[in-house]
Amino acid sequence: MTRNPVSSDLLSKTASFALGSLFFVGWLSANGAPPQEPGEIYSKAFCAFNAYQYEEALRDLDAVDACATLPKDKAEALNLRGVILMRQYEYESAEVALEKAIEIQPDFSNATFNLAEISGELRHRGRDAAASPV
Repeated sequence: MTRNPVSSDLLSKTASFALGSLFFVGWLSANGAPPQEPGEIYSKAFCAFNAYQYEEALRDLDAVDACATLPKDKAEALNLRGVILMRQYEYESAEVALEKAIEIQPDFSNATFNLAEISGELRHRGRDAAASPV
């Protein structure tokens, strides 16, 4: 009995596809959703930010940081992180995030603007502190 190479190859490919499908279905059941692209996760983070759910937004940005490969995606995530940290009055951490965003994408005007906002806010707070009676 001779072996048909086409049938063997087809059987091998079918088995590989089936195993891959089982792996994906198992992953889905374990995680509840397929993997997302950095842009999708960023959009989710931005929605949480707009809803004042800063901790959730920061968790989503952690996920973007973990999977983003494009400089633009990384810079946008760092910019949003900087804005959230500003809203939480964590100005030093916000500055670090925004400076990293500008380092990655030097022409990123939003990050440059937000970094300037921190300087203005700190100057304003310094005037308020100086004007307050002790």
